[in-house]
Amino acid sequence: VDSLGMSCQFGAETMAARYIDSTSVECTTPPTSTPGDVPVTFSPNSVDHSFSTVTFTYSSTAGVSSLAPTFGPSSGGTSVTVTGSDFVFSDNLKCRFGIVDVPAGFLSPSA
Repeated sequence: VDSLGMSCQFGAETMAARYIDSTSVECTTPPTSTPGDVPVTFSPNSVDHSFSTVTFTYSSTAGVSSLAPTFGPSSGGTSVTVTGSDFVFSDNLKCRFGIVDVPAGFLSPSA
């Protein structure tokens, strides 16, 4: 199926959509300077947008200010606390060490 003309609208911003299958399309979010919820609609022709109560939530960019401890054995296994700001709970949190992602747990918006 040709994706030409398909679009998603995030608030007032329209973005191209890519057809995945008969029940899915993929859209990339536009940038925003304001965290919060925006309504999302889909259009198969960039003109007629669906009515939707679905929203996408923009969050602030998380910042890291420190790690504890800052070192450990090369064999791994060290539990590291990351401290910063604007952390948000997710079932899919991860920390990246070099090129390796490892599961992480949410403690608070700052740790």
